[in-house]
Amino acid sequence: MTSDTSTDAVVKLSKEISALASREAQTMPTGWQDAYWLYAKTADAMLALAAERDALRAKLDEARNQAPMNVMTSKLFADLNILLAQHAEMGARVQMLEAENAALRGGGISDIAGERKRQIEAEGWTPEHDDEHTGGELAKAAGCYAWAAAQSDGLREILVTPPPTWPEEWAADWWKLKDRRSDLVRAGALIAAEIERLDRAASKGRP
Repeated sequence: MTSDTSTDAVVKLSKEISALASREAQTMPTGWQDAYWLYAKTADAMLALAAERDALRAKLDEARNQAPMNVMTSKLFADLNILLAQHAEMGARVQMLEAENAALRGGGISDIAGERKRQIEAEGWTPEHDDEHTGGELAKAAGCYAWAAAQSDGLREILVTPPPTWPEEWAADWWKLKDRRSDLVRAGALIAAEIERLDRAASKGRP
């Protein structure tokens, strides 16, 4: 697959990545935000490199029109060769970011973030609520859903009650299996919630 690394294409992709970073970083679990901001910085670097390439090409065209080959023109050719090599590397990065951008728009990470947001807004499982679960309940519940997703269809049909590792403090009717993918999404959201809780506790010197 050949990526379009023209200035217009780079600008378009950079804007898409920057917009995605700004929009999603606010709802993604802690830690993934850093990855989104890294994409945004990469987009800025791509724009800068494309602008430098275009400026150098303009200088080269001007040198060709104004004078025969000389030391200055030779240097411009050398600089252009270096920049073209960087441009080829940028093309590979564009292709990689295009794939990652598509995955992040509709992949598992996005669904986990959406489920985490739903848990907070619809279920009321706010960070303050999660901070009360200091016995690993969030991680235990996540483990139960992840375990169930790996079981056979026959076993899943009879898993009407939670497994023994389900948090003792939680009501059994909170255990509601869906399809495997949905169960894994819920497991991921619960893991993210536990990671965030641990980070908050650590910042306050608590377990």
